[in-house]
Parts: sequence; structure tokens; C-alpha cells
Amino acid sequence: MNNQLLSQVEAIHRILENQATGRYVDENKYIALRQQLLNNYNIKQYLPQIIQDCRKPLDFWDFIKNQFHTYSERRNYLNQQFALVYSFLEFNNSSIIQIDD
Repeated sequence: MNNQLLSQVEAIHRILENQATGRYVDENKYIALRQQLLNNYNIKQYLPQIIQDCRKPLDFWDFIKNQFHTYSERRNYLNQQFALVYSFLEFNNSSIIQIDD
């Protein structure tokens, strides 16, 4: 498994979960992680569409606040959206290109 890439996916997932549940969000970290992940063509197709659509955490907030009204629903939604990329990273790591910091 590519631990650095997995850590980056987990970090952006956490940022979106924080945004969805009213906690602190580091917008600059989100923007940097998003760019790094979208530049990796091997995993780009496995990332949640929200990563491609939401350039900033507030873009995600505008979407999620009206779709799901409870923190639990929002967390469940995010877990479902990230399931594909986590599966790819855990089970199909032989073709992954390392992302530079």
C-alpha cells in the first residue's frame, strides 16, 4: 500500500468531515491536497466527485448542508464517497505513482 497517498486521502476526507460537522478546516491544506490528488492520474478516477467539484471546503459546505441535515448522515455520505478510493489504495497499489510533496 502507498502510505503517503493513503495519508493524503485520509487527510482530505477528514477536512471534509470537519467542514460537514462544524469543526475547524484548514482551507489551504485542502486546496494543496486536492491539487496533489487530482494531479495523480492513477487515482483521480477513484476519487469522490466532490473532490473534483469542490475547489474549496466552503463549496462542499454549500452542497452538504442542504443534502443531509445531521452529522451522522454527512459522515455516512462521506464514507460512502471515499470507499472506492480506499479500496483501490488498499488492494490495487502496484500501479500507483508516488505524489511529490
